Amino acid sequence: MDRLKILEHLKKSPIEFAWVIEYLEKWQEGSATFATESPRGLSFVHRSGHPSQRGAQTFILSDKGGELDPLLSNLPETGFTIRETSSDLLPKLKNYISGAQVYYEQRMDVTRESFKPFSSELVRRLVETDALALTHFQGAPPQALENMKNWIRGATILGIFENDQLISMGSTFNKSRDAWNIVSIRTLPAFQRKGFARYVTSALVHLALEQTKTVSLTVLKDNSAAISCYDQLGFVPAGDRIWINKGTHSKP
Repeated sequence: MDRLKILEHLKKSPIEFAWVIEYLEKWQEGSATFATESPRGLSFVHRSGHPSQRGAQTFILSDKGGELDPLLSNLPETGFTIRETSSDLLPKLKNYISGAQVYYEQRMDVTRESFKPFSSELVRRLVETDALALTHFQGAPPQALENMKNWIRGATILGIFENDQLISMGSTFNKSRDAWNIVSIRTLPAFQRKGFARYVTSALVHLALEQTKTVSLTVLKDNSAAISCYDQLGFVPAGDRIWINKGTHSKP
């Protein structure tokens, strides 16, 4: 199937497939989608072309059409990550992920109707001159500075600073009229349990809901503190997800 035909299918469920839509529309180089169509829907194995995910191949899978099995041969033997994929597909994947690390996640959504904001004047948007602070926050080497600038240019990143130190942050990943996804919500360990992540997430959601209908994120199912934070903001469970790491260093 060609890219436009696949996009036509995916845009019937723009919230569920926001990641793949983003990849297909903005990161065509290096990406590939192996798909089949049946009367029930679309089955696919999508390999991301996002620059940050080209080192270790990253895949998203779906089986709405019930014809995923023959497409799984497009997975490499090792050195790949599967993410943003329904946990219902684990039985189909068992022969491909022997020895892999499997993380269980929960997708959560919030809308204008369910949102419960927690405002704080401490939150502000990061600009390019904050790239060094973002590099330190990420624990990245100095040569990552340009990548941090690109991240700041391409996404909406909000954070809280103490003096010149970034101590809590969150970022958008994709933005459409139907849904925004937010990622990288994190607070440095020394500053946790003070509500900073809740303030940053609230500010991101507030900004997003001025332009879209739904805001989504994915959280590890055993991260009770984060789930409680998102619950307080009005997020509700919207489906189980898996993150599978086979032969890479990636993790949620």
